[in-house]
Amino acid sequence: MKKFLFIFVSVCGLWMAHASAQAQTFEAAGVVQDINLAQSKIRVDDSIYLLPNSVTESLLVNAGPVIYQLQMGTVIAFSGTESGSIAKIESVAILLQPSPEEVQELLRERTNEQN
Repeated sequence: MKKFLFIFVSVCGLWMAHASAQAQTFEAAGVVQDINLAQSKIRVDDSIYLLPNSVTESLLVNAGPVIYQLQMGTVIAFSGTESGSIAKIESVAILLQPSPEEVQELLRERTNEQN
């Protein structure tokens, strides 16, 4: 009986350790502020996220990688996992694309902030 109890407690401990080591999931929405294609990273509402090229837009899955469809000012809803130093996006829906005029205004604002 003691041997069974020891094995049971050990298995439960390993299971709990495994469950706590798994990645946390998240959901968010916000405005894209910056896109770094070389590193597959985007900045949304002052937070940096990893957005792999394998992620497609949830509503247009045949449109290719969603990172190439984003621009400054795009409003997105997204979800993913937080398992390392940077959260990884696994699903994206584009809610609103900015007009060309809005993109130009955002670029002017960014230039003014840098000066």
